Amino acid sequence: AFALNAGSSSALAVSYSVVSGPATINGNTVTITGTGNVTIAADQGGNGNYSPATQVTQTFNVAKAILTVTANDKNRAYKQANPTPDYTITGFVNNETISVVSGNAIIAHTADINSVPGVYPITVTAGALAAANYNFSFVNGSLTITQASQTITFPAITGKTYGDAAFTLNAGSDAGLTVAYTVTSGPATVNGNTVTITGVGNVTISATQAGDANYTAAAAVSQSFQVTPATLTVTADDKQKVYGANNPALTYTISGFVNGENSSVITGVAALSTTANNSSAPGTYPIAVDVTPLISTNYIFTPVNGILTVALTSQTITFPAITGKTYGDAAFALNASSSSALAVSYSVVSGPATISGNTVTITGAGNVTIAADQGGNGNYSPATQVTQTFSVAKAILTVTANDKNKAYKQANPTPDYTITGFVNNENINVVSGNAIIAHTADINSVPGVYPITVTAGALAAANYDFSFVNGSLTITQASQTITFPAITGKTYGDAAFTLNAGSDAGLTVAYTVTSGPATVNGNTVTITGVGNVTISATQAGDANYTAAAAVSQSFQVTPATLMVTADDKQKVYGANNPALTYTISGFVNGENNSVISGTPGLSTTANNSSAPGTYPIAVDVTPLTAANYIFTPVNGILTVALTSQTITFPAITGKTYGDAAFTLNASSSSTLAVSYSVVSGPATISGNTVTITGAGNVTIAADQAGNGNYSPAAQVTQTFNVAKAMLNIKARDEVRTYTGNGYTGGNGVDYTGFVNGDAATSLTGTLAYAGTSQGAINAGTYIITPSGLTSNNYNISFTDGQLTIAKAQQQITFTQTGNKNQGDPDFILTATASSGLPVTLTSDNTASISINGNTAHVGTVGTANISASQPGNSNYEPAQTVTQTIVVTAWTAPVITAQGSTTFCESNTLTLQSSSTTTNEWYRNGIQIPGATGQSLTVNESGSYTVKAIYDNNFGVLSAAVIVTVNPLPVGNVRANGNTTISKGETITLTASGGHTYLWSPATGLNDPTTASPVARPAVTTNYQVTITSSSGCSVTKDITITVKEDYKLEATNILTPNGDGKNDLWVVKNIDMYPQNEVKIFDRSGRMVFHQRGYTNNWNGTVNGQRLAEGTYYYIIDLGGNTPKFKGFITIVNANY
Repeated sequence: AFALNAGSSSALAVSYSVVSGPATINGNTVTITGTGNVTIAADQGGNGNYSPATQVTQTFNVAKAILTVTANDKNRAYKQANPTPDYTITGFVNNETISVVSGNAIIAHTADINSVPGVYPITVTAGALAAANYNFSFVNGSLTITQASQTITFPAITGKTYGDAAFTLNAGSDAGLTVAYTVTSGPATVNGNTVTITGVGNVTISATQAGDANYTAAAAVSQSFQVTPATLTVTADDKQKVYGANNPALTYTISGFVNGENSSVITGVAALSTTANNSSAPGTYPIAVDVTPLISTNYIFTPVNGILTVALTSQTITFPAITGKTYGDAAFALNASSSSALAVSYSVVSGPATISGNTVTITGAGNVTIAADQGGNGNYSPATQVTQTFSVAKAILTVTANDKNKAYKQANPTPDYTITGFVNNENINVVSGNAIIAHTADINSVPGVYPITVTAGALAAANYDFSFVNGSLTITQASQTITFPAITGKTYGDAAFTLNAGSDAGLTVAYTVTSGPATVNGNTVTITGVGNVTISATQAGDANYTAAAAVSQSFQVTPATLMVTADDKQKVYGANNPALTYTISGFVNGENNSVISGTPGLSTTANNSSAPGTYPIAVDVTPLTAANYIFTPVNGILTVALTSQTITFPAITGKTYGDAAFTLNASSSSTLAVSYSVVSGPATISGNTVTITGAGNVTIAADQAGNGNYSPAAQVTQTFNVAKAMLNIKARDEVRTYTGNGYTGGNGVDYTGFVNGDAATSLTGTLAYAGTSQGAINAGTYIITPSGLTSNNYNISFTDGQLTIAKAQQQITFTQTGNKNQGDPDFILTATASSGLPVTLTSDNTASISINGNTAHVGTVGTANISASQPGNSNYEPAQTVTQTIVVTAWTAPVITAQGSTTFCESNTLTLQSSSTTTNEWYRNGIQIPGATGQSLTVNESGSYTVKAIYDNNFGVLSAAVIVTVNPLPVGNVRANGNTTISKGETITLTASGGHTYLWSPATGLNDPTTASPVARPAVTTNYQVTITSSSGCSVTKDITITVKEDYKLEATNILTPNGDGKNDLWVVKNIDMYPQNEVKIFDRSGRMVFHQRGYTNNWNGTVNGQRLAEGTYYYIIDLGGNTPKFKGFITIVNANY
């Protein structure tokens, strides 16, 4: 608050009052309550010696206080969503808080989700912020984006077989960066992401990603897979000889090589043998293959036996040709023979025939092929089959169309047909489908005889063809009937009309007037008088139709009507009646009054004393006659008229808009009362009182409507002028703050002079403003001149107003730059004033931050406060100074990130990553590593690793140490407890050593794949691999091959006691599970098979169909499949309870 000090020349006390603006006053103390212009009045009311003083006013401006809106700093990792920006407002006065602020500032990140690590401004601007008594200064914040972490996803790799094609790896980083691969152990190479298998064994591949400016390095991920040997098939080549010849030389073929390899990768020779010799009977004998002597690093071997075939003597058949046949022919005999003289057998290979012995019976039409065979015996091989083919022609069926009859224009009767010629007692049931049978005549065909054609259509019979015979359709004349609609009654004078009788044959009908006043020409009837008329319709027929029976119709003709009308007449009241006359209308056929005899009578009730009004003139038509007419009378009117009258209407003097209402004084010569109405102009009338509603010419009409004795008087009008009233329009004064924009328009107007309750809405036009105020920009005073309004009822004068433009407030926006590091390059400071005037920048610590213009130089470590100021000018008040603090720090120490575990196994590597992007120096156990200057370092030795970051001026900062531990691989070994070649079904113990845990592969045939010494029972030669892992988690892979001999060591029990005691309840064949394709048959003494099973699983309990077999001896045959030898023996079933 502040005190006022106005004084009066009389020395009397001055009083104060607030004329306008945000302030209150108490005595001479003023308290500011807001911002804007304040006007205070000083008054002195006088006393006994002094008159009151003229009031004096003073105006001052209250500028807005400044609120500082600061964007709050934020942090996030790369690729994370931006944190929600917010801000803090400071600088409130008079104990006010944020509640005096409305709306929100616009605060936004300049970074988005894809922005790289670094520092980004968070900008804050006014947006919708508003406070009645404050302006705003804005200070930006900063968003710091750090590197994001990444993770590698490396799917498991399925097992492979030596020779598999190169395959691609598909590890990926969730950062989307390319993953690198390294084969850390095993027989494989990797190029980019493509793995090529080079041998058999366990392969481990490591996936790494070193990171980049946006992501830290990912932890390495490894996957291992097993490469098993490829399989080579050793196949004994099939051989042939005839009975009694020596065996041919036995050979074999090896297939299945991969990678372009051949037999050169194999050592040893397979052994071949057969059970056949030069005395072996005709038949097939196995050629067995022993692959035990074969060895290859990357392959295992599968033997496939061959066959030695001993052949029989051949024979041939002679089979004469068979002549063609027709369906229905008798059975016939065949006469083929064999060169061996053995009996020939016959069979129908295809076609419609059956055979019994050598007799052929034909069963249908078509080609028949018959085969002659001789099956051979112990001395002869079966003869080559010989066939003969002959054709069986179809029999003929005759299809005859049946004859039909109809009358002309009737629908055709449904055509049909008969089939004859069946053989072999067959009938219509052997025929499918229908023939196409059709008339050549249609519904319009004239009488005569027409073919009915028949063709095959969909007719079908397996053993018949068809012959077709057409039929005939006979068409006779049709009868016809006339339809003659009734004829409605007519009136004399009606126009000629047409008749519309018709024949259902469509032939033309003839007409004759048999009686009555009419004539007919073709089908047109003309009426000649009044009375009853009869007309006959006939049709004589033609080549297609017989004559129709005649049909008649009658109708009545009634007279026409003539109108006899009395003519209307007029007279004035008191005059004699005029002569009465009439008019006759309605003649037809060109006739006139000459066809009428007699005169009508005319009369009226009016006379020379009848009062004004209308009176009827009556017509009597009784005297009138005419042959073809009747008469209708129509009365007329006699009118008696009224007396006329005139109006006297004095002139009306001129008026002015706003004058009071006044009365009129017109009169009629009949002395009857006169009525008034406003013809045009701005006035209204009630009785004889006129009210003015606007300026302009007004015309008023005087009328007298008459009565029973007087006709209405002629209207009389008078016109007078209403002059406009006076109206003054004054522009209102306005005070505003400088904005830099030109002023347009005004602050409204005040009106003086409206009458009759009028307001601004009664004016026309658009209020406009002119004067020095229009386009005014700078602070000062200007004239506002109003114009543009008009009115039909007012003459308008305009008075100027005054515009006062006060200086504007301004705010400084100073973009936050963030802290600096010693040695950082010069940078630009960005500060702007809302006025657009230049901002001055100063530093309170030039040793840390010195400023030249808007360029800042980073100096020594310390804190500098940077101030931005603007002193204002003729249009702006000085801005509030805005300050930001910059801290200059020293270089930061680098951080080492390991791309994986710092403890790993020998033969692997680890990548260490420095956080510093400048030059780096790497150290192991305190000793610099030569040539290691990159951001990453790959290590394979234990030790303490550090890195030194080299900054400007060769300034180095050393990191904390990372300890790397490399564990040795275990020394593993594997062996078999016995010979590695075993018989199929035998077991062998495998033993691995040198590790902490063990895992064997494949698990097939092992009792426990996780023990150091599993028991193996493989069904085929198997290469077992064992992964030997030390207590530190490092592993090696060793393998051993167990060769399985195919020597068919089956051991079957020979006693069965199915009594449920758990001993010998089932017949067990040891090792039969090794031959899943086996087939077991068991017979009793009579040769009856009592049990049969493929894939026997030691489950037979001595029953057949659920019934226990009798005690005794039974015989079995075991077939292992392929060309393996069969096993035979006996079983004794004992049913006694033990």
